[in-house]
Amino acid sequence: MTMTKKITSEHVSSVVLHSLDLTQDTVVPTGAATLRQIILEQQKEATIVFAARRPGCVLCREHGKQLSNLSSNKIAVLGVVKEIGVDDAGLKSFHKDYFNSWPIYLDEDLQLYKAMGNRSIFKIKTIFKLLSNMRKLSKRMSQKKIEGNMVGEGTIQGGILIFDGKGDLVHVQLEDITKELNMSEIADILEKIVGEDGGIPAETAPPRHCFKKGQVCPECT
Repeated sequence: MTMTKKITSEHVSSVVLHSLDLTQDTVVPTGAATLRQIILEQQKEATIVFAARRPGCVLCREHGKQLSNLSSNKIAVLGVVKEIGVDDAGLKSFHKDYFNSWPIYLDEDLQLYKAMGNRSIFKIKTIFKLLSNMRKLSKRMSQKKIEGNMVGEGTIQGGILIFDGKGDLVHVQLEDITKELNMSEIADILEKIVGEDGGIPAETAPPRHCFKKGQVCPECT
């Protein structure tokens, strides 16, 4: 996947994130720490950080569901969002229904998104891709029973960052709008970090045919 620049641990380790309490009517921040501190606190062999473009977005919810099979006693999965108080209901729905209730953090100053290139969807190529794939996307979301909304900041794209147990960044998969996550690539990276099985429980891991070509698998729908 092409990146505008090489993203390193130095770019992202000092990013300050706020932990969130999603149990109240209004989502509130409860503390702050650097991304490196948060990763080391997980005490896992690998940590996946999902920087979501917008938690109400159906594409981000699809990515969250894809990641739901990747947690094990060797792997931590964390989410990052840009804002609270705008669509707290949508954030809670994303957290519970599409992200396995894993911890979610607030990047109030968009430091992580800036480190990932501050990639806007307002480019001719990106807008054309969205418009030309609308019918296909609608069908895919319907098949997967994914619902969403249009509330909140959704112009700056996110992506996936994978860290090892020392807190070092080992892989970045930038959001490629309209496309599913490349789960084969993610699984291969995890296998290199935590072992042959990637730390993915056999009973919950999607079969390898689900990883191919970003297609909806008829055996799993």
